Amino acid sequence: MARATVNIVNPADRDTSRYSRTRRYVLWFGACGPTYIMCWARSLEAALETCADWLADNAPGLIMAHDSADLNELYAEARHEMGLSDDDPDTDDVYERATVDLTHTDSGYIPSDEWGIVFDEHASRADVKAWLSNLEARHYSDEPLVAVA
Repeated sequence: MARATVNIVNPADRDTSRYSRTRRYVLWFGACGPTYIMCWARSLEAALETCADWLADNAPGLIMAHDSADLNELYAEARHEMGLSDDDPDTDDVYERATVDLTHTDSGYIPSDEWGIVFDEHASRADVKAWLSNLEARHYSDEPLVAVA
């Protein structure tokens, strides 16, 4: 049976002091099956960057490097749609068209429909623990996924 894993990427950055601005985030990534990542950050943008760094190192299929062939293909497709030749330099318009459905991070691009927020900074510890319990029950159950008649 497949196991659901929540990857905790930066537990040392967790700060439980009363005035800390560091909060827990849980994000999911992937088109077919989710890869869950829990991290601590001061904002959603920082959490996304932390997760993107982890993805680039540990799950490179979920993030498109800035110099990847896939991204170059998107640029070529955008130039073609705009009636430009492959020799024409990339402009801001080409960049906008090529990356319209991508989320930019310092580590690369993530398709915008292949990531999302499970929990943001407003989630309580109890909410996260309940979700983890439900996730564990869903993935570790010995019950069949489909009832056999």
